Amino acid sequence: VYKRIKEPDVYIDITSVEGLLNHTISDNNLILGANMTLTNAMNLFYKLSKEQKNFSYLSKLADHIDLIANVPVRNTGTLAGNLFSKHEHHEFPSDIYLIFESVGATLTLVGIDRQEVRTDLVEFLSKDMRGKIIKNIVLPALDQTYKYESYKIMPRAQNAHALVNAGFLFKLDANSNVQSARIVYGSINPEFVHAKNSEKYLIGKSLFDNNTMQTLFQTLDSELFPDYVLPDPSPEFRKKLAIALCYKFILSIAIDDKVSARNKSGGKTFIRPVSVGTQDFETNQSLYPLTRPIPKIEALGQCTGQAKYIMDMPDQPGQLYAAFVLAKAPPQSTIINIDASKALAMDGVKAFYDKSHIPGDNNFTPVDAFPTFFNRTEELFCSGIVKHYFQPVGVIVANSQELAEKAADMVQVNYKEGKQKPLLTIRDIIAAKSKDKIFQEGKIQRKLKGSDVKHVIRGTFDISWQYHYTMETQCCVVIPTEDGLDMYPSTQNKTGAQVAAATVLNIPANKINVIVRRLGGGYGAKISRNSLVSSAAALAAYKLKKPVKLLMPLITNMNVIGKRNPFSMDYEVGVDEKGKIQYLDVTLYTDLGSEGGNENVAPYILHDFPNIYDQDPWDVTVYSTRSDCHNGTWCRAPASTEALAAIENIMEHVAVTLNLDPVKVRLENMSQENPEVEKYIAELVEWAEIDKRKKEIEQFNKTNRWVKRGLSALPMRYPFNYFGCWHVIISIYQVDGTVSVAHGGIEMGQGINTKVAQVCAYALGIPVEMISIKPSNNLISPNAMPSAGSVTSETVCLATLNACEVLKERMKPIKDKMDNPTWQELVRQCFTANIDLCVTS
Repeated sequence: VYKRIKEPDVYIDITSVEGLLNHTISDNNLILGANMTLTNAMNLFYKLSKEQKNFSYLSKLADHIDLIANVPVRNTGTLAGNLFSKHEHHEFPSDIYLIFESVGATLTLVGIDRQEVRTDLVEFLSKDMRGKIIKNIVLPALDQTYKYESYKIMPRAQNAHALVNAGFLFKLDANSNVQSARIVYGSINPEFVHAKNSEKYLIGKSLFDNNTMQTLFQTLDSELFPDYVLPDPSPEFRKKLAIALCYKFILSIAIDDKVSARNKSGGKTFIRPVSVGTQDFETNQSLYPLTRPIPKIEALGQCTGQAKYIMDMPDQPGQLYAAFVLAKAPPQSTIINIDASKALAMDGVKAFYDKSHIPGDNNFTPVDAFPTFFNRTEELFCSGIVKHYFQPVGVIVANSQELAEKAADMVQVNYKEGKQKPLLTIRDIIAAKSKDKIFQEGKIQRKLKGSDVKHVIRGTFDISWQYHYTMETQCCVVIPTEDGLDMYPSTQNKTGAQVAAATVLNIPANKINVIVRRLGGGYGAKISRNSLVSSAAALAAYKLKKPVKLLMPLITNMNVIGKRNPFSMDYEVGVDEKGKIQYLDVTLYTDLGSEGGNENVAPYILHDFPNIYDQDPWDVTVYSTRSDCHNGTWCRAPASTEALAAIENIMEHVAVTLNLDPVKVRLENMSQENPEVEKYIAELVEWAEIDKRKKEIEQFNKTNRWVKRGLSALPMRYPFNYFGCWHVIISIYQVDGTVSVAHGGIEMGQGINTKVAQVCAYALGIPVEMISIKPSNNLISPNAMPSAGSVTSETVCLATLNACEVLKERMKPIKDKMDNPTWQELVRQCFTANIDLCVTS
């Protein structure tokens, strides 16, 4: 969670110290060794909750621990380790701290003088822990008069800190009067632990009395002061959420006659069932293996860890590691000087390179070298004026990854801040009326305007940056060879990486050999952005004549690499009583970043925005903006995602405002250019039993105040065009008839290699098992376009089919002379007859 500021000189392994691992029950307390792992603690808690009546609450602690991090982390992370993180960083919303404090646990501390001290967890936060460790954690037994529950509200199901977490322990008498109360919250502010005023107020009160609850919530409102820390939700949201969790707890422990049937579901913790589904498809066995359902050919290797990625490449002799030095200054700042002397003085640091060391152009998107893809140059290293926070200033090279990252922080860059305030969002640019940062990209002209306007609806819609969560970050290994450089980049765009490196180094393109086996995810992040990384690695390898690996740590990757372009919309729509649009005025914006333009989605947004609707009464203008942020880039279904979300938001707004069925509003506004679409929607409504399910949902929602169900049916039009060229080379080996295929596409999880193997096997009439797919490179597929746009698999499969047809045509005269030969016999005879068994398409 937190990086060490300084690595310790000595590590002491305490994972086998028995006294820190075992547990005992003594004096009606459970004593846990502090170094017990979270997984072992969970298993113990589940076991004891069944065996010891007064420790039945432990199962709820275990359920909460199950929400922490993930299984591997829980297998190694310890109770004391988590508590120490809270001690060192009070803002850390520790779930272990929260659940232990909420049940009244205490800690036993022991110092180097072997003196033991018992302390509660609140006091623990202020204790000086130098020379001390946590020996054990003491959990009390709780009889059935205690009511306990804890909650963790998360943005994801795992690997996430709590937006708000809470623990409640109330002791009630037979009349439901509160005898004691513990109300503990996390993620409020660094110093907040207990809602003390609320705890004090409840003593002696009848918990399920409405006046008690109303005053309790008012008291909570008066003592909860969440801080404002990005990226956490707003303080207002977290305060209301915290109070709502208290209400949820009270509902959960209330006896039936105290809660109406409509409110009961609010006290239940929703347990999401395992996702289930069925696939219903037809398959033509006469086309096997083309249409045979098979696992991806890499599946077993990926599951067992044998499938290798760039990060898995073994270190080369003499290999070095590179790390970016980043501009830690506001946009528009001017670099005064760069001093790398302290970094270079570190043992093992080999070199530092900035723009002055580049033999060619300081540019990783060379327009002249790849005009069909690049249309705007972007700096490899900052040339003087900082374009955005964390813009790369240079690259430093060292003997290890860890040393390179440390050395990067030691490079001193002095700046003079600019006078203008950075404009970081579309709304900032609009508010500043900064015309030099707003550019009109296209327009839909209104053809007619309806007159039956009964309702006018206005609104805004915004989508911020979206990071590509690929399992593999941006990386590249570059190895100098006798004929140039072998590059192994995590790129979707071999040609882009090749021409960028050649431009930066000022060497011929045929000196750059780009090899890609597979990617650990792409989603568009590695189309042009990887050229920044691969060019920097190539520069270091070229200068030092040594293999260099540049691996982006996650935080650096998020700081440097562009994300899905932000999008904003302002709209006004006039509709009749049926929701039919009489006029629609829309202004669309997409932010490209400081130097953006190579991935300008604005024209595509305008193209995709109409979806399936009649656009005659629409007036739509789309603009691109250039904020002082890193350049945006393609992200899965770029433009269409934003455009469809925007127009469907308008349709939904109309339906909600007029209290109409959203499907009927959409049908009312459908274009008549494609009449078949309306028929498809009717079939879907019938097949999915939407009307029946809608009635059932409405009934459920009427009888449940706090839990709601919903159903959504949206149309999506996804137009795309085939483009570019991807080569395929097929080689047949005469010794056994096996086949190797290499193609210009990039395998990144979409299954392109499996599709190619199936097409090749079907076309040649052989089993898929006889085909091996080789890594992609720029020799067998020169000038290839990026693997993007949902077209690469189909295009490469077509090239494969064409190549197979050429091979079959060559082999046909030999086959016609033979009597029903096996494939192996045919191949051997063709080889004997000097038939070329290799073809490129």
